[in-house]
Amino acid sequence: IESRDLKGGPATKMLVSGPPGAKNGILDFCWLPDGRMIYGVGEPGTDVDTCNYWEIPIYNATGEPRAEPRQLSHWAGFCMDGTSTTADGKRLAFRKFWSTRSVYVADLQDGGSRISNLRRLTPDEGINFPVAWTSDSKSVIFISNRNGASESFRQSLDEDTAERFGPEDDRWGRISPDGTWLLYMSEPIPEEEVESPTSDPEYELMRVAITGGSPQLVLTARMNYGVG
Repeated sequence: IESRDLKGGPATKMLVSGPPGAKNGILDFCWLPDGRMIYGVGEPGTDVDTCNYWEIPIYNATGEPRAEPRQLSHWAGFCMDGTSTTADGKRLAFRKFWSTRSVYVADLQDGGSRISNLRRLTPDEGINFPVAWTSDSKSVIFISNRNGASESFRQSLDEDTAERFGPEDDRWGRISPDGTWLLYMSEPIPEEEVESPTSDPEYELMRVAITGGSPQLVLTARMNYGVG
């Protein structure tokens, strides 16, 4: 987040953030009349549906920070956007939101032009999204935060419960073309541990066998989050 004098001149960096949908990413912000910047941040170690407000005092004349950030709220289970303030800067208004996602399966009819027998595979209220079928087409692989962290699960079409496999925090997972590996990206490597920091975060691309076992490093690179 940068500011610039209306009369021109160089921009002043106020805050630095990762992507809004990632952990530690700034979702929304509001500059109060008294010089404080209030902003919402996704909590580290949780999914994006846990966010909190932070504040940092700003010099109104220059747009430069004048102290370290301080956490204002200690909430869990939702995030905020649309932040605004009253004219005196004493009250905030915002939209509170959270999300749930379920995995459904259905039968294809008429050469794949329509579906029938739609049924819900995941009965819990967490965030679940499918990534692949197993090679025998009898089970669905999906990512879920039902235990807190993002994890991979395998569930048979004729079962009511899912089996977890792979490591914790394996979001953005995809199954390899031969159906034997789960490929996923780790959390971004901290910039202080990267030899040549840039604006693009560096990730480790990992793999783990569908049958279970220890994760293996495939490569390290600067990538947009997500495995195609």
